[in-house]
Amino acid sequence: MIYIDIGSQIGQELERELQNGYEVHSFEPNPKHRKFLKKYEDRATINYAAAWDYDGEVDFYTNKVEPERDVSSSLIKENTNVGEEPLKVPCINIGRYLKDLDKDIDVLKIDAEGAEYRIIESILDNFDYTRIKQWLVEDHSGYIYDKDWLDYREKVLDRVKKLNIKLENW
Repeated sequence: MIYIDIGSQIGQELERELQNGYEVHSFEPNPKHRKFLKKYEDRATINYAAAWDYDGEVDFYTNKVEPERDVSSSLIKENTNVGEEPLKVPCINIGRYLKDLDKDIDVLKIDAEGAEYRIIESILDNFDYTRIKQWLVEDHSGYIYDKDWLDYREKVLDRVKKLNIKLENW
């Protein structure tokens, strides 16, 4: 059983999913969360990188609302929770990653603070989406009011609907 955890933060889901017998592949770009995720390295595949639509580096904006908690950071600069000065973090083309993994995915969880639609599109462009049994996605449109982002979101959601993919709320 495979569980893909995009936006692992400090590993809240990792422990539970490992106990449930899943092979877990985690993606977390926030460098401040590494110290929490290290304890899972012997039991899960921890990618200290953002799941994204290309391999390389990407701008990562930290939370300005609750900097002490350092959650809700985002790759999306239009997210109202984030500050203006980004960090550069590694990113992995998630669609290619899943294609290279070449396994059926039991659960795909995406909690990416506005980046979920680029992630979904990368998967649709590069991986056989019918191999994913359950899609759990948190929608962050309540924090992003940019017209281009909202139009892109609708374009991806239309594509998902045409493919009869059910996105469950995370």
